[in-house]
Amino acid sequence: MNEVAFQFLRDAREKAGHSNPPLGQMLLEDGAITVAQLLKALSKHKRLKVPLGQVLVSEGMLSQSRLYDTLARQWDLPRADLRHVAPPQMPSLGAEFCLEHTAFPEGFDKGILKIAVSDRTAFEKAADALQDNVGLVVPSIASRSEILLAINRSFPRELAQIASEKLPMQDSCRGLADAKTARYSVAAELFLVIFALLFLAPKLLLMAVSLGAIALTIAATVLKALALIAGLKSDTNNHRPANPPDFLPTVSVMVPLHKEPEISQTLIKRLSRLTYPKALMDVVLVIEENDLQTLAALAHAKLPNWISVVSVPEGQPKSKPRALNHALQFCRGDFIGIYDAEDAPAPDQIEQFVAAFDSAPRNVACVQGILQFYNPTQNWLARCFTMDYAAWFRVVLPGLARLGVPVPLGGTTLFLKRTAIENLCGWDAHNVTEDADLGLRLHRNGYRTLLIQSATDEEANCRVWPWIKQRSRWIKGYMVTYWAHMKTPRDLLTSVGLLPFFGMQVLFLGTIFHMLTAPILWSFWLGYIGLVNPVFSATPDGFVTAISIGFLLCETVSMTIIVLALVRADRRHLIPWVPTMSLYFLLAIPAGIKAAYEFVTAPVYWDKTAHGHSLNEKPD
Repeated sequence: MNEVAFQFLRDAREKAGHSNPPLGQMLLEDGAITVAQLLKALSKHKRLKVPLGQVLVSEGMLSQSRLYDTLARQWDLPRADLRHVAPPQMPSLGAEFCLEHTAFPEGFDKGILKIAVSDRTAFEKAADALQDNVGLVVPSIASRSEILLAINRSFPRELAQIASEKLPMQDSCRGLADAKTARYSVAAELFLVIFALLFLAPKLLLMAVSLGAIALTIAATVLKALALIAGLKSDTNNHRPANPPDFLPTVSVMVPLHKEPEISQTLIKRLSRLTYPKALMDVVLVIEENDLQTLAALAHAKLPNWISVVSVPEGQPKSKPRALNHALQFCRGDFIGIYDAEDAPAPDQIEQFVAAFDSAPRNVACVQGILQFYNPTQNWLARCFTMDYAAWFRVVLPGLARLGVPVPLGGTTLFLKRTAIENLCGWDAHNVTEDADLGLRLHRNGYRTLLIQSATDEEANCRVWPWIKQRSRWIKGYMVTYWAHMKTPRDLLTSVGLLPFFGMQVLFLGTIFHMLTAPILWSFWLGYIGLVNPVFSATPDGFVTAISIGFLLCETVSMTIIVLALVRADRRHLIPWVPTMSLYFLLAIPAGIKAAYEFVTAPVYWDKTAHGHSLNEKPD
């Protein structure tokens, strides 16, 4: 460290140690806290192993401003005011340096750099890093949130670029968005080939597409059946140890919001029910800087001290993963969780996630919880969507995980080791299903995902057109993710292994192809009621019979999975509605067509799902 800076800090320490009493005593003498509050905070300080001031602020006993005013007096350091400060234009003092050290340069004059920090250790590290670039480094004191707010305000362009391009080009799908001419050319060529075959060999085209669709449907059913069998060996793991871990980590939870001012108050109530120690919780509400309505709603809300707001600088693409990449830099937790705006997590959910990580193998980098809906009886679509989610999260995903197949994550109620997500360079800002892509990248890099029973209630999208838009984004995301990972098939095969590679092909390609060819598959049933089906006339009777039996087996497997999932979810009252799921999946046909069109015309466009239409169904 710069020797003069070190001496400056040492002198400040000696002054603080000899002339000023401990923090708790100073706050008592100032009348900032009561004796009872101090005793309660000291108990948590000792048990949780976090600074006393952090406990006082997180429990609402003390304001953050008052704490740092007192710390400045205790350490004999000047109190920084960063509200209108612009950092000096020095290459070594950019956004990355400031975020790495949680420090903000107040000014540089006559060879002296004044730098705001929230603790003395941060100053030591920052001064040491700067020793070859500047002369004397002197500290001032500011809260962590004040420093981060100043960083976010001062480096918008740099931060926007970091969030957008965090993932290297070879691992990202952003090349697809840039290759507009190539996308249109390939789509036009494919359309011409299909159009020509419709005139020259319509039966051959129909047969080829039908056989491909049938093969993928059967393969997908076999994969689901294997997942079902694997899941029967053990229900989703439930990590509820008799004793909690000896050491509780700091957990950050990111909640992206976009044009949702009406849900902010409800969200705060639901997050406040979480029972994890507030001194170890770091909830970050992530909002685009031009979303003035939501920002205004939160400005008028009384946010607890453990909730902060991070505005995402203007940039492209406007997507959830870019917002997550930006907000990750402002999180302080060892574990990073994600919730959606309409989520209502179980109160002890974070404890369950922490316990799961504590008892899991070291290569488990992600723990995924269950998503379920709090408005399953609102209408028929809500019932079917509830059954769809139950099958996916309670049977299929746990089974895939046990089989060793890459798990496409849900976009919420998942927690990640910070080291893992940073090693993976965050999320792909250009992928509209960043969760599915992240699940694959975790698997490719040797990490594994664990599923636990803890459930989060959220709102079922129960209106037809919004449901189609949401499902089309998911299908398009599967297309984009498949394209990104299949750019180099050999590398994918090498990184995941043979069986997971084929499992991924069936899961992604099967889903995409099934949505696009569903009308052809449904046309088979028309042949049984006397309507003409060219495939029937072009194939032997035995083949048609075999395919019909295969279809019935596929339906049996699907319905078995749904019924088992409803039993596990304790929603047996929905079982009579299971036969109607065939009609529900018909809605995926327009969603698939929309997805294919947007894959060509707008692969990065994020069709936002509106929330807050059924809040009255969830008691608050």
